[in-house]
Amino acid sequence: MSMLVVYVARLVPLWKERYDVVDAIMEARREERTLSVDRLVEERTKIDSDINVLGVKERGFDPKAVEIVGRETMETPKQREKRVRFNLVLDLYRKDLAENA
Repeated sequence: MSMLVVYVARLVPLWKERYDVVDAIMEARREERTLSVDRLVEERTKIDSDINVLGVKERGFDPKAVEIVGRETMETPKQREKRVRFNLVLDLYRKDLAENA
């Protein structure tokens, strides 16, 4: 098993937890629950620290690329299909612009 697979497997649960906390922060802000927001921001900071402890960059991986790959592993089949379709259109636009530049 490659190191990348190991890191992504360790990061995905943390990212999922972080996304849930960020959603809860936005909801608490909408409902003006200040104490909840403060507690959730602290929780998000702890998760961010846990993510940084894994040292993706120090291991020679590009953090943004690892995050994108990890996000893609969390997609549902419908989300994946939508992303693939969008990327096809995006590639067509890029190709057209490159040919006419």
